[in-house]
Parts: sequence; structure tokens; C-alpha cells
Amino acid sequence: MKTTELHKPPAGAASADPVRYAIPLVDVTEQEYQEPLAVLVYGEAGSGKSRMLATAPDPIGVVPMERKARQTVLRTASELGKRIIMPEIDLVRPARAALTAVMPDSCITPDNPKFRNYKQEDQVKAAEQEMQRRTEQIPLDGEAPGCCQRCYYRFHANRTKSILFRMADRPDIRTIAIDTFGQFVDDLLFANYGRNERIMPLDRKTFNREVCDVLNTLSHKNLVLVHQSANIWRDNKPTNKTKPASSFAKIGHYVNVVVQLDRNDLAPMGAGRYVLRVDDCQANAALIGMDLLYDDDISFARLATLVYPDSDESDWA
Repeated sequence: MKTTELHKPPAGAASADPVRYAIPLVDVTEQEYQEPLAVLVYGEAGSGKSRMLATAPDPIGVVPMERKARQTVLRTASELGKRIIMPEIDLVRPARAALTAVMPDSCITPDNPKFRNYKQEDQVKAAEQEMQRRTEQIPLDGEAPGCCQRCYYRFHANRTKSILFRMADRPDIRTIAIDTFGQFVDDLLFANYGRNERIMPLDRKTFNREVCDVLNTLSHKNLVLVHQSANIWRDNKPTNKTKPASSFAKIGHYVNVVVQLDRNDLAPMGAGRYVLRVDDCQANAALIGMDLLYDDDISFARLATLVYPDSDESDWA
């Protein structure tokens, strides 16, 4: 490799050079690379969301966050011979409902004596900053706090993050699935601001940053982010359209494809009872708006080969 005189170190100075580069730069022009597939799948109950995630490349690390997710995933995995890795317990909140019901919302409030010398308008801000610092000190796998709901939700959200990070670190796990992702982001929202669903979008900076950081950490794996459906409202009236139910509005920036699953009970199996529709697809815009797969053809591998036409279905088995 030729080096310009400007960048060439002085003779005999290599060992004394304080600049060290840990990551080499390589020519990847001729190398083959297949981007992992991140799928957002949403739909009504019984539309096949959990079943689809069980068709992803295995081993699949599944974080079950609703009661029926574990049973559906394991049944489908058994049929398909897929290997599933799960936490020992389901992360459905709250684990101790009686305890959280009697907890105060926050353990640091504006009427705390340490803020008595503050101006009244500064007391709320100071209490919030102190509360943020306290929750930040709760470790990923620490003991459950009993002081307030906000600290408890931080403990609960941190447990889920710990599981996700361990799955991300395991080289054998090819796919990570969160069922449902909407529940996970609600837990993060409560961990940041307490059980308050009226936080304005512009005031969700710490929450948005935390969700983005988690998704970026998992981006080297295939992802299946399961969501329930929510109606789209316009002018205070419901429309006939639906969207993924989530407190995190930027999810479309972190997935390759958004699909909706629907079920028509009037149609027999094999004649379009289940349908997969593409709402958005950054990797292949030609698929947007199409009813793409039906019934037994609905699978992660079939979807992946349509999103990435140059790939082979066996790559996603």
C-alpha cells in the first residue's frame, strides 16, 4: 500500500507513534453482504403475529411480554423444528401487582424538604432531575425497589434490557423477537416519567433516546417487533385504517419492512383466511401497499426473499 509523505511516519518512529487504530479499514467492494431483516408486524388478536415470529431464522431469542406469546411461539416452533431461547419467566408487568398498587408514583417530590429554599417554579424541575438521577442508578439486574412505581418500572425495564443485551451478545442467536414491542416501550416510558401517558412528544427526549439505543444495540441481528393494532383517528373520529400500537413514533426508521397481518374468518384456510400486507418497505418500495402472502405461505423466509430478491430462501431458514 502506497503512503503519501504527509501521512508516512518518520523513520524509526513507529514504536513511538501515539496514534493507534483499533479498527482496520478494508476494501469490501467484492465481498457479499446480506443486511439482517428487521420486521415490524402488527395486527388484531389471532391474526398470526406470534406464529410468524416463530418462523424466523433460529435460534430465536424471544422476549415474551404478554401472556399467550410463550404458548403460541413454542407450539409453532415445535411444528417447524425451530430452536427457541427465552427468559425463564414472562416479563408481563407488574410481577407484584399488590406491591405496585400501594406505591407512590415517585419517591422524590417537589415538597421534599431539600427543595424548600427553591423558588416554587423550580421545585418541580429540581425534583424531576433528582428522580432521574435516582432511577439511573438502578442496575440492570438489581433487586426490585419498593420505594415508588417509577423506580419499580425502571427495575422492570432494566431486566428486559438485560435479557435483550445478553441475546445480542450471543453469536448463536440469529433472530431477536419482542412480543409485544409496544408493551416494552410502554415500560420504558413509565421508567422515564412515571405512570403518566400524557407526556407530550417534545418532552420525550430521554425515552426516545433510550428506545433508539436499544434498537441500535440489536441491529446486527434479525428482528421481529410484534405490535397490536390501534385505530387511526382524524378530526376526533376513528377511520377504517389501523397502525401499530406504540408510544414510540420513530419505529419506522429502525425496521426494513412494516407488515400488517389480517384474518378473514369467512374464508377457508388455503383461500386467503390469513393475509400479510406491506405497509412500508425501505429496502424494496415496490412492495408497499401489496397483499403479499397468504395462509401457509406467510413466513419470515418468504417475506425476506421478497424484500431482498437477490437472497435465497435457504438463507433465512
